[in-house]
Amino acid sequence: MVNDGSKTGAQLYHDSVGSGHRHYDDTLDTYMNYDWPRRMRKMRRDPTIKLVRLACIAPAMMTSWAVEADSNVPDEVVKFVEEDFKHHRAHIIQTGIGGLIDFGWAPYEKLFELYEGRIRYKRFKPLLQDITYCTIFNNGCFSGFQQEKNVYHKKESRVTLDSALLLNHNVEGTNHYGEPDMICAEEAYKDKMLVSQAATRYDQKIAGAHWIVHYPIGKSPRGGKMVDNYDIALEILSSLESSGRMAIPRKLSGQLNGLNSSSARDYDAWEIELKSANGSQVPFNERMMYLDNLLVRAFGFPERAILQGQFGTKAEAGEHGTFAIVNVQLRHELLLQQFNWHAVNQYITLNWGPNTWQNKVKISPAPLADFQKTMLKELYTSILKDPRGFLAEAGNIDMSAIRDKLEIPAVDNASNLDVKAAIDLLLNSRDNGDTSDPTTNTNTNVKADD
Repeated sequence: MVNDGSKTGAQLYHDSVGSGHRHYDDTLDTYMNYDWPRRMRKMRRDPTIKLVRLACIAPAMMTSWAVEADSNVPDEVVKFVEEDFKHHRAHIIQTGIGGLIDFGWAPYEKLFELYEGRIRYKRFKPLLQDITYCTIFNNGCFSGFQQEKNVYHKKESRVTLDSALLLNHNVEGTNHYGEPDMICAEEAYKDKMLVSQAATRYDQKIAGAHWIVHYPIGKSPRGGKMVDNYDIALEILSSLESSGRMAIPRKLSGQLNGLNSSSARDYDAWEIELKSANGSQVPFNERMMYLDNLLVRAFGFPERAILQGQFGTKAEAGEHGTFAIVNVQLRHELLLQQFNWHAVNQYITLNWGPNTWQNKVKISPAPLADFQKTMLKELYTSILKDPRGFLAEAGNIDMSAIRDKLEIPAVDNASNLDVKAAIDLLLNSRDNGDTSDPTTNTNTNVKADD
């Protein structure tokens, strides 16, 4: 939008004017110029962060899209929106939510095609944030993308507003880049790496076993030469694999009280022993668990909703899980809000003209309650299709409650029907070769010529 009627200018920290547009890559100081892409991709390899990213994306991927429209919108419009956008769902959710988590924004180039007399989106091409920049008009409104030249494209690329799709979150003012969720996890990730390195040094220094070679002071003949026993001891140690090793002259071994004084001998002789050393990493493990919890919280999840719970009640765990699901659904709804603004509205304009059904047709995530409804529908259908398989359980199923959930019309006395008795009656009638419905007077065993 070139002129949205605002009286204020762009709401940015820095800007630089060029080519009629304000190109504000300076606002990316924190996330781009200071090597954020490389740091972020390294963080993504952390197992806990990988798990949380999947927890942010997977529930949305398992949720279908529903098309909602005002009452005056023609059915044809709703039908075409459903048909032309459903195959983009998984791609937009995966790349969109992933981009918001990692960078705070996800840029796309819209590619169009003519299909059965209407214009629709052929593809939403994801653009790399590393080489893509937002451009804006003087009032701060988004105007498209600018891409740096690279080995695959020898000149800068410009994606105009009509071909650009921008998804973002945590936006301040008109800084369309937003803020990534991953940035909240960086400090905890750094601390976790420090603890891991300290634990590794501890393992190398304390834990494991050490080979010890006791040797007499002096020289021993070897290959016709007199060789210092210390050199022979080193050669012996070089042939042994262990966490550590040391050579001790026999006359001094008795003075090393802290090492293995019980093995000291008064006489000069060769001796090889393996000394075990045990260490505990309990302080490191507790610290690592705390930092893992912080990593989970950085993405808006209570740790009990992701990691294994050890304390608290089952009810508390359920509340944490509910909050996590609500958080995922909120993220999904905000993403689709922008998708409706910049993709669905444009699709309607291209096919039905301006000032028609814009903002009256929208895509929204199916409510999580629909999962339960789908499950009940499948259960009810299975009961009607094959009652024999559900005979043992039928007496425990409240069929009237299921019908209410599925909004299936029923007669007044349907709730008083003994389900188990009805199924028994149906099975008996089928065993006798009667295909009529025993609960009614309607005979379905009628020949075609009758």
